[in-house]
Amino acid sequence: MRTELLDAAKALLWEGGYERMSPRKVLERSGAGQGSLYHHFPTKRALAAAALVEVERELVESAERVLGGDAPPLDRVRAWLALERNGLKGCRLGRLANEVEVLGSDELRSALAGYFNRVLALLTATLSEAKERNELRASAAPADLAAALVALVQGGYVLSRALANEKLISRATRGAMSLLDAAAHSSSRSRSD
Repeated sequence: MRTELLDAAKALLWEGGYERMSPRKVLERSGAGQGSLYHHFPTKRALAAAALVEVERELVESAERVLGGDAPPLDRVRAWLALERNGLKGCRLGRLANEVEVLGSDELRSALAGYFNRVLALLTATLSEAKERNELRASAAPADLAAALVALVQGGYVLSRALANEKLISRATRGAMSLLDAAAHSSSRSRSD
């Protein structure tokens, strides 16, 4: 029943955030009894923290799969940018970054910080590899470029949700690809040029 509770919490956190996720909604979604919920998780915060740790792990594993491997580094970054994203639902963790209760709790915020720190590190390492292979211009700063790419993706989610336009996430990721292409040597640019 713990798995069902966590799955329900993960879905509710993505749909409505921490503040709208209630123990009652978790029970309804999971089909669990109240005793089960409090047997596994003494508080809403404990349940949300456990769910967010799982979401962090899932998202990091996805990023590691795409950004790792033997493909040329810029191709791996492009593959990460090209991942399918639901702009209207938003980033499973990034959308929680504006919730006061999440940011005010080290227990809840740690999953967000863990995910973003790991993705920034993966992108920075991959872009550094590209620079070492002379695929990026000498002036390109891998850590700065990584931060800009993540910011563009997260901003795409915000625009999609704020304007109720699911296509804006795709526009943002295409813009991120353009930024990446501008930092690349001409021989390393995407074939869409």
